[in-house]
Amino acid sequence: MRTAALSLLNEVESGNSLNRLLAAATGADDAYRVAALKLAAKNLTPANTAAWLKALNTASPAAKADIIDMLGDNKVAAALPAVQRFINDKNADVRLAAITATGRIGGAAAVTPLLEVLSKGNEADVKAVQSVLTTIKGDEIAAQSAAALAGVPANAQVALLDVIAGRKADGAFAQVLPLTKSNNETVRKAAFASLKDVVSPANLATLLQLLNSAGGQDVKSIQDAVIAASAGSGDAANTVIAAMKSAAPEKRGRYFTVLGGIGGVSSLAMVKEAFDKGDAEQKKAAVAALSAWKDASAMQALLDIARKDAGSRTEALKGYVRLAKVETRAEQRLLMLVNAAQLTNDAGLKKSILQQVEQCKTFPALVFAGQYRTITMYSRKRHKP
Repeated sequence: MRTAALSLLNEVESGNSLNRLLAAATGADDAYRVAALKLAAKNLTPANTAAWLKALNTASPAAKADIIDMLGDNKVAAALPAVQRFINDKNADVRLAAITATGRIGGAAAVTPLLEVLSKGNEADVKAVQSVLTTIKGDEIAAQSAAALAGVPANAQVALLDVIAGRKADGAFAQVLPLTKSNNETVRKAAFASLKDVVSPANLATLLQLLNSAGGQDVKSIQDAVIAASAGSGDAANTVIAAMKSAAPEKRGRYFTVLGGIGGVSSLAMVKEAFDKGDAEQKKAAVAALSAWKDASAMQALLDIARKDAGSRTEALKGYVRLAKVETRAEQRLLMLVNAAQLTNDAGLKKSILQQVEQCKTFPALVFAGQYRTITMYSRKRHKP
């Protein structure tokens, strides 16, 4: 009732009810305060902004936080100095409101004071800074965040790594790399996870050394980073192949996945050769890499493996069937699936093949699906005890 009356009076007075809104916004009634601030936001001027800033000096913490939110939501430039003073306030609600509002109003100019907040490591503050940094535009945000990495607590490092990775800051590699050796496991994992978003072709050699020496738990992140760094390098495949050949035999399988992510004729030839000449572990790694290949160019290699190597057949066919999904021509896709169907008795694989055949939506596919379903059901009955 009071809220409706406040709205009506504000409308009748054409927004000239500042004193009434100030009283409502600094009162103890939360709902009344929120309504008042919504009305105030519709008619902010330099003159009444000064009144709202003055109210911050005497308002309760709850009211202070709400007023700061209102000023931040409306990006009132004149309010920035006053709002920024509260980013270290003793009251958590006020402090968090001020952090968010400072970022919204100040944008790139507010990054330095926001980064200073991180030095204290308060978890709620760190999350608030992280959240607002992700919304501020400008390439300098990533650079400033990277420069701050070494001087903030572990939880803040994790937050900044997320900010940097989200901006694909390839200039931050030098600051991120040392954190892959952090004694804090959460920081270490976050650093490895963010590598793929901060690399460039210039980092390829360093990453390959890291891939060779890394513990097993970090290999996937480094592989992703090598693939990302290779995107801008025309000779990346040959560089990776050279590194692979110089690696210990038990570590060469790590490079197959990278070659699959890079793709190309030389990558495919190398992984095929590794399967033909490698030991059991290398064969397994080669099939996994071919199955996850970046495009359909590995399909024939997988089919050849399925035809000649019974031990690798099921995994090779799983990869072959997965890659068949990229074929847009229904007739050609059906031929691929028929090839796979002729080589397997694996129930799960048969189900995947049948699902894809039905997606082809052609008459030959419909006929084959019916026949294949019948054969599969008959085979199941024959093998029942």
